[in-house]
Amino acid sequence: MKLRLLGPAEPASQERFGAAVRALCAAALEHRARTAGRLPADVPGQRQTRPHPAGVTTRA
Repeated sequence: MKLRLLGPAEPASQERFGAAVRALCAAALEHRARTAGRLPADVPGQRQTRPHPAGVTTRA
């Protein structure tokens, strides 16, 4: 039960957390590298809102 809730004792939780942070940073850098080459025309714009049919109300 302890292993399932807290994870393994080795490596220490700080080391596992640090490794997870480094992996996340690497994934973010790869994503930025992929998107840096995009032209502004390739990036989709914001969606336009459509008018609601008569009698239909929306919650804010």
